[in-house]
Amino acid sequence: MPVNVSRLRWWFAAGAVSLVVVVAGFYIAGKLRAVRELRGLPDKLGVEIQQSTEGFSLSKSEGGRTLFTVRASKAISYKKGGKAELHDVDIVVYGRKENRADRIYGKHFEYDPQTSTALARGEVQIDLEAPADATKPADPGAQGGSPAILLKTAGLAFNHKTGQASTSQVIEFRIPQASGTAEGAAYDANQKVLTLEKNVNVTMTGDDPAHIIAGHGVILAEQRKAVFDRVRVEQKSRNIEAERVEVFLRDDNTVERVIASGSVSAEGTGASQASIRAPRAEFTMNASNRLRSAVLTGGVEAYTRGEQPVEASAQRMSFDFGANSTLRTIRAMENVRIRQAQASRGSSQQPVELAADVVNFKVSNGRTLTAAETEGRAQVAFLPQQDGPQKGATTIITADRFVASFAAQGTLSRIVGAPNARIVSSGAGQPDRTSTSREVIASFDRKGQLASILQEGNFEYREKTLNGERVAYAARASYAPQSETFTLSGAPRVAAEGLTVTANSIRYGQKSGELEATGNVKTSYSNLKPNASGGMLASGDPVHVTAQRVTADNMARTARYSGKARLWQGANIVQAPAIIFDHSKRSAIAEGDARNPVSTVFVQPDAKGKLVPVTIKGRRLVYEGSGNTVRFEGGVTIRAADVTTTAGVVTAYLANASREAGPSQIERIVAEKGVVVEDALRRAKGEKLVYTAPEGKFVLSGGPPEVIDRERGRLTGASLTFWRGNDRVLVEGGDSRAVITTRVSK
Repeated sequence: MPVNVSRLRWWFAAGAVSLVVVVAGFYIAGKLRAVRELRGLPDKLGVEIQQSTEGFSLSKSEGGRTLFTVRASKAISYKKGGKAELHDVDIVVYGRKENRADRIYGKHFEYDPQTSTALARGEVQIDLEAPADATKPADPGAQGGSPAILLKTAGLAFNHKTGQASTSQVIEFRIPQASGTAEGAAYDANQKVLTLEKNVNVTMTGDDPAHIIAGHGVILAEQRKAVFDRVRVEQKSRNIEAERVEVFLRDDNTVERVIASGSVSAEGTGASQASIRAPRAEFTMNASNRLRSAVLTGGVEAYTRGEQPVEASAQRMSFDFGANSTLRTIRAMENVRIRQAQASRGSSQQPVELAADVVNFKVSNGRTLTAAETEGRAQVAFLPQQDGPQKGATTIITADRFVASFAAQGTLSRIVGAPNARIVSSGAGQPDRTSTSREVIASFDRKGQLASILQEGNFEYREKTLNGERVAYAARASYAPQSETFTLSGAPRVAAEGLTVTANSIRYGQKSGELEATGNVKTSYSNLKPNASGGMLASGDPVHVTAQRVTADNMARTARYSGKARLWQGANIVQAPAIIFDHSKRSAIAEGDARNPVSTVFVQPDAKGKLVPVTIKGRRLVYEGSGNTVRFEGGVTIRAADVTTTAGVVTAYLANASREAGPSQIERIVAEKGVVVEDALRRAKGEKLVYTAPEGKFVLSGGPPEVIDRERGRLTGASLTFWRGNDRVLVEGGDSRAVITTRVSK
């Protein structure tokens, strides 16, 4: 989930810088002590003398230090009305060290003793902390020796009895950090309160200057506090607003803290828009007027738009800043939700939402988010994509603690959850899929797409199916979202609906049900019902298969086993290089070659009725499952205790009975294509052989058939019939039949 920390940084920085104008206001409030000193000025000027004085000058000292001086080019007092005037006035109030001074310049001042009011007719300029030796008003554009604060206004009225000063005119001011205006101002010298009536308008200096607008402002000198209403800060790429801003200063007039309240917001206006809102925000500053910390409370909401859209909310967020107001950490608390949305349809970016009690973020270089860590309850949700592998599906991960890391571009790189990790995936019309482990690691690619999920330690997976439950166990499991596939290792086991698979490694398709296992594969098919038609795999016993590799579809309904494959049910065994087994049909196809043939074992009764084994080998075995026939193809060899038969194709017919134990019993065998039968009495060959096991009877035909006897020659006919353990041969040809006794030497 990408978070652009630089957007947060400028919001706090701009908010702090914008309030430098308040510092100017405090200077005004503090420095207007000069006005208090001037309360007694009319008496000192001798307004009762009713005369004109050219080049007027007055100063006051105390303890050998000059407190203030008043100079005027002309002072006039009038009999009528008792008013007095000063022209070209220069008032200087000196600081304690006398190297800086506050200066007031005006062309025309008028004093009315009846109302105790001094009124500036025309423009007044006030230079606060100007050079002590300045002899004229400061040039606003000058550098170096210019005053720290410069103010201009007109129509300034001051009542020395009430201590009230006011003007309805525009006040202009300039400080090193800003310049601006306000319309109308009032100062209460007794309460030390300066009020900026309306239309406060400030322009900050710097590489990205801010334009600050406030509807109203009050500066309280005794409380070292300023309050502004309806504040708006406009910059090239952002706008900041608050209904109310309170600023608290230290004794040296540096900003200590700032409180903004009432719909506090910051809006980005660039291509990648960003916004943050909160009912209340509090900022603390260091002694150098740099941002130290910020706390937003009351329900914080933030978002970015563009290529990496992110939405975030929390009841409370705190921000810690280092040197040069460089953001170091962010702490979001109470109902924290951070959501990285999919940018647009077709985008590969994975929508992700983090919810937690507390999330702590680490920031590098003041702008790059490097890590995040949760406290308390937490979960990560991979939300449905408009397109892609997660379309329509939601995956929720929970753990006791999450730690996330981020790539250089701010996108999520990895999320680690531990311990007690749990994943639940759900989708419309699909059962929930649940997995648990000690730890879970989710990794993302450069585009922000979920690349893999690794679960370590006691992995367990469960999914409901139509006929039960599908489960998997392993030491670890890796999930690939693009293919929706698990890879299990560390004694893995998968089981579903009577099927169990174990191997060194198992790869399982969560959606498709496809399965691939390698290394010491063992599969067991249980919950089987006996097949009344009989057959090789007809009993209710479990069917087991071992191999080095298996690939299967639909959760091993049809599976191909390879590498020394061995399939058995009870005593029925098929061995081959490869075996294809269809669980639903209970059919099997085994494949081999001349060097590694298919091999299976049946039984038949001997002359005394005892069951003896019959081994059949060939290059291919086909068992349909629905009947009781097994077909062998390619270099087939049948070996019984006293008879060996070879042929190109062999079909074995099994006894029509379902057995709970023991190998299937041969009832009849049909062999074709180059049939050769050998026993201790004779050697016969033909194109077709029909063998009836209960009778031990061989009927050989085609070719024509023949029995070879070195002493008596060759016997042949339309068909030859002989019996196991008997030296008689029945020769049939045309209308004749003959029974011949033979002794055959091979």
